[in-house]
Amino acid sequence: MSRQKGKWSVLIVLSMAAFIMVIDSTAMNVSISNLVADLNTDIGTIQTIMSIYTLTMAVFMLPGAKVADIFGKKKVFLLGVAMYGVGTLTAALAVNTAMLFVGWAIIEGLASSLMMPTALSLITSAYEGKARAVAMSIYVAMSSVALAVGPLFGGLITTYLSWRFVFALEVLIVAFILIRHKTILGIECPQGDRSQKFDIPGTILSMLSLLSIISGALLSSTYGWFEAKEPFNIFGLKIKNVSITFILLCTGAVFLALLICWLVHAKKKNKPVLIDITVFKSRLYDFVLVINLFVQICLMGTMFVVSIYLQNVLKYNAFATGLTLMPLSLMLFVTAFIAVKVTQKIPARFVVSFGALCVFIGALYMYYMLSDGDMVSGIQMIPAMIALGIGIGCTLSLTSNIALSDIDQCYSNQGSGMITTVNNFGSSMSTSVIGSLFTSGIAGGILSAFISKQSKYPDWFSSLTREQAAEKLQQGFEKVKVMNVTIDDIPAEKAEALNEIVIAGVNNSMMPIFIIIMSLAILASLIAAFLLKPKKKS
Repeated sequence: MSRQKGKWSVLIVLSMAAFIMVIDSTAMNVSISNLVADLNTDIGTIQTIMSIYTLTMAVFMLPGAKVADIFGKKKVFLLGVAMYGVGTLTAALAVNTAMLFVGWAIIEGLASSLMMPTALSLITSAYEGKARAVAMSIYVAMSSVALAVGPLFGGLITTYLSWRFVFALEVLIVAFILIRHKTILGIECPQGDRSQKFDIPGTILSMLSLLSIISGALLSSTYGWFEAKEPFNIFGLKIKNVSITFILLCTGAVFLALLICWLVHAKKKNKPVLIDITVFKSRLYDFVLVINLFVQICLMGTMFVVSIYLQNVLKYNAFATGLTLMPLSLMLFVTAFIAVKVTQKIPARFVVSFGALCVFIGALYMYYMLSDGDMVSGIQMIPAMIALGIGIGCTLSLTSNIALSDIDQCYSNQGSGMITTVNNFGSSMSTSVIGSLFTSGIAGGILSAFISKQSKYPDWFSSLTREQAAEKLQQGFEKVKVMNVTIDDIPAEKAEALNEIVIAGVNNSMMPIFIIIMSLAILASLIAAFLLKPKKKS
């Protein structure tokens, strides 16, 4: 099969697809307050829509890759692009959260599950050797461009126009890709095998496992992780003692175990499988999945909590928030290009390990700044953003090519599908789990700060218990009205001290999150350095 070594127009089209699949999430991260106000909702609802968008992608990614095996990856990719256009147009015109949910979380999510695995697979078909490594890094870098311009562009557009124009831009890019559809159709690759049968049991089990695990994580902030904070009602049945989160996580683990058993059984019986377990015989491929999962959680978790902090503690508008996140995104973009060249002299595993170590350093810096209990300004965050950007750029720009180069190309669709599934699972889990830990930790963080400050202000909240006072402060935060406001039973003249308590409390709730990020980063660094070794040539 000949490869289109010199036809970089293929890469341009595929990279534009990568761009639109990333930019709306990053742009919306800095526009949360505007979405809340415009659609008359709250942070939790927007967080849920963002999580379900990545959840939908994760759940349908492997089935999407299998659909490409059957009907051909070129046609499936273009179908996904067209669907994405419908979804983003719906989101742009949304008049309420339900319409935003359908357009963004459902239609765009389904479309992305068709586009992502096929795009990576099309790159492996269109290029080979060094050209493929360069193409893969540019493709990843284009996602980094979206990360780079997303917060700034989203902030600028949201501040001076409307968040709707972010989705409108995507409609124009979709139109460009569809106009250039012949570029995709010209790639020489298998046309699909319609004689293949779809693995219905495997698909159902994979969807149920991912749905259970991520849904459980999403509900954790409301119902707790193990012991139920409040009863969960389902068809009139109240689950009181055990948290629905714990039940769903256990259910997801059972479905995952059943999926693995089914895939092994189906392979032995020569039945159709959702993903061939042969793919997982590659040690490099397996370790890349783990590294990508950890790094995605670090990236999306950091961007989510930092965006909330900037907008609701520092009171930055969307543009200022995007500007503060720019060093992370910009360094990610620049490093993605440099990392590929560095691997010509240094083994890729050491570059990936160095990148994960940089993520650790950035998270450690944020933890140190927050530990003082004082307000952390956007300027003070810049060193952490730079370190995180360098680190993530060094990892994500290299890992996909390392993994896909180590498996047989007949499994490229399935291999790409699994990589993108893990990436999106990591993104969804980071937004839901870290978001849950952040919001649920605010009450404890504010209570701790209130207790520590009580000796300084002994006349405060004379009619309230500590828990009641902390609850009122948390309610104010969750309504995006914490700073410089008067909450019932809190005297207006205490505003300065109120701010002091809230800032210290939010800092307290963020510190455990950066401990998690540090732990995942150091694990990823060690895995890359000591386990991501290529096979010795015999």
